[in-house]
Amino acid sequence: MDPLDLHFDRFVLRPGSRELLADGHALRLGARAFDLLLALARRPGEVLTRDELFECAWPGRVVVDDNLKVQVMALRKLLGNAAIVTVPRRGYRFGLAVVAKSDAAASMSRPSRPGTGLIGRDEELSSVLDHLAPGCLLTIVGSGGMGKTRLALAAAEQAGARFTDGRCAVELASLADPALLPAAVAHALQLPSTGSLTSAASVASALQPLALLLVLDNCEHLRAEAALFAQAVLECAPQVALLATSQEPLGLREEHLLRLAGLRWPEPAALESGADLDALRALPAVVLFCARVAAADGRFVLDRDNAGAVAAICRQLEGMPLALELAAARVPLLGVGGVLARLDQHLRLLTKGAADAPARQQTLRGALQWSHALLDDTQKSAFRRLGVFADGFSFAGAVQVVGPIGTVDVRQADADPEWAVLDTLDVLVAKSLLQTQDVAGQRRYRLLVTARAFALERLADSGESAATQRRHAQAVLALFNAAHDDLLGAPLLPWIDRLWIEVPDLRAALRWAAGPGGDASLLLGLVSAAGPFWAAANLDAEAAPWLQATRKLVDACESVSRRARYWQAVALRVIDPTTPVAEAVAAAERAADLFAEAGDTRAAYRMLGIVVQHGRRVQPQRDVRAVLERMRTMEAPGWTELDRRLRARAESIVLARSGDWTAYRDRFAHDAALLAENGDEMRVWGCLHHVALAEMALGRPERAVEVTAPVVQRLRELGLTRQQWTRPALLMMARIEAGAAQEMAPLLREVLTLLRVAGAPAWSADHLAWWAVNCGAHEEAARLLGWADTGFEPPREPRHSHAQSAATHTLAHLQGRLAPDRLEALRREGRSLGDTFALQRVLALA
Repeated sequence: MDPLDLHFDRFVLRPGSRELLADGHALRLGARAFDLLLALARRPGEVLTRDELFECAWPGRVVVDDNLKVQVMALRKLLGNAAIVTVPRRGYRFGLAVVAKSDAAASMSRPSRPGTGLIGRDEELSSVLDHLAPGCLLTIVGSGGMGKTRLALAAAEQAGARFTDGRCAVELASLADPALLPAAVAHALQLPSTGSLTSAASVASALQPLALLLVLDNCEHLRAEAALFAQAVLECAPQVALLATSQEPLGLREEHLLRLAGLRWPEPAALESGADLDALRALPAVVLFCARVAAADGRFVLDRDNAGAVAAICRQLEGMPLALELAAARVPLLGVGGVLARLDQHLRLLTKGAADAPARQQTLRGALQWSHALLDDTQKSAFRRLGVFADGFSFAGAVQVVGPIGTVDVRQADADPEWAVLDTLDVLVAKSLLQTQDVAGQRRYRLLVTARAFALERLADSGESAATQRRHAQAVLALFNAAHDDLLGAPLLPWIDRLWIEVPDLRAALRWAAGPGGDASLLLGLVSAAGPFWAAANLDAEAAPWLQATRKLVDACESVSRRARYWQAVALRVIDPTTPVAEAVAAAERAADLFAEAGDTRAAYRMLGIVVQHGRRVQPQRDVRAVLERMRTMEAPGWTELDRRLRARAESIVLARSGDWTAYRDRFAHDAALLAENGDEMRVWGCLHHVALAEMALGRPERAVEVTAPVVQRLRELGLTRQQWTRPALLMMARIEAGAAQEMAPLLREVLTLLRVAGAPAWSADHLAWWAVNCGAHEEAARLLGWADTGFEPPREPRHSHAQSAATHTLAHLQGRLAPDRLEALRREGRSLGDTFALQRVLALA
């Protein structure tokens, strides 16, 4: 993982790639000057002595003082004189404000795949870049296979630096349910799931504080929902720029359109033998075709012998990038002349096809039909069945879904299913109907969007759709059931990452199982098996409607294990700090009993841990000591200390409620060490969160800052602060209790944005009132304290211990500064502020 980028003024310093950018453009900077700038920018405002700077730029060498002066002068020339301040007789300090953050775009945008660089689109790229500005909507419109996605991603790569919060690309091609579009955007942006980010309006509202470039890729099948979402963003989030790709416009008044035609292809004169070969080589369609042929066959060169055939192919395919690539892939086998002959034959055949389809769509269909015709019956069968995958898939998944192919049933005991499917996949990859991808160290396969649509047409014509979709749903269920069994012993972050790539297929399987001709039993199984993943990945908003839709199926289910996993999925929603807990605690109790009945002791043990941790938050409160005793009786002699940590943690929570915060801290610190040894970084973050809470309760907020700051830094590096928003919020609270005031304004602004995006603006309200006291703004503190009161009014839960401590501290301080009548009047005023105005007041102080 590269270090964080350093942003100051209009510059970005990238330690990982050793680049200095100004307004997104790289500047020339020598190695010594870069090292000096990095040392200064990493410690803004601090004085670095000449010896320190010499050691950074010339380690272990003796150099004269003039060398340092020359490099400083060069930096001032680039950055301005104010950037580097001379401190007489001491050294230099960096004079600009620095913000360290990861490149959100790099982690959230889809990277270009090998061999898919942008060719021949310089004019279109320039046009897109000219239009991209906060508050705009630009839609790149063109037929399938025209290169809309590549152009959009290339533009986002170049324009992302203009936006403080970076860029994010959301691929919608695998999203069949329009209602899930807002949730897909929320996930891509790492927005936390609070149960409310399910509509265009709610997600647009969460985007309001962000300044970013949002790419919505492949909108055509979700046109109405995409238009609704875009309109909501335009109205609510003025700092967001929208870049969409679609086969037709979204139809909004504010929409700017860029219609993408084919790459410029040769004129008829280029087909003549005496044509200018250099001019032909410069045409974008020819450049792309020849580049792809050369990648497949290193011996290929464009010469006078093949120039006429190459020009004819590019012209007949109208410069369409996907069609050119499909044609190029056949050249090693058929030669340029052979490709031209077959292409021409299939194009004539397609003129008798769907007359009402756009001409370019017919041309693309021709290229796909031609490629499909080169398959034998077994390969065609596998190809059409693979179309049910919503996105990428594994080899094991392909074996399960393809099932019987040709005359061989790959499920028979005397057949080798892996080799049978492997040979078929190899052919499909060679014929460019299937792509290979390396994702998280795993080889996966993927049909192009247009190839998938073509495969599904063939599947429907074959009458195999229902059987293939059933096998697909069964494969997804098996995958998530296996992941469930791994959950307790596996490090959480890689476990989530491994399943994230399967989400499109989980959604597709759920839609099929719930639809006409689906399977209610499979539907309940999928929902139940997905519960732990939905909870760990912060997808409560996606889980909730499926849990509600299948609730009526639970009691009739004969499988005790499946019923147990369903109630576990309901119970795990309690992980979201904004979720009501009464239903979750009751579900945990039911799940524990059912898991015990099914003989799954570890799962029952985990559910009882939820009851202990959250049983105090419901009425009537649970007898947690009895639950702890039950957990103790479940522990087998072979269980390790890591296995028993849930009960030890639960006991610590009970101790904390009685005031023993030292035992609470020590228990979670011990757990953090155990989990770190197991490589479980994400669960370590949770333990350290509790350690920091204990330190604050013990009156040691400085120690809480020391514990939490590295966690927040790591979350920034991974781009997870929006999902794990409680960690930066806790760091802010600890610094407030430590007496910090104006120097923490950057952190305060970051956290307020996170709270607004999370839909929990008042989560740290009492501490914000404390911070106002630290700033000497006593009347504002009184108003904020009144605002905090409204966050705990019935039917909400009462203040938790840390909020109550902050409220008590703030009130005691204000009682010594303000007259009683004035204090009460200001609190009443604060109760009527509302979240938006309250946060505006906080930002004004910052």
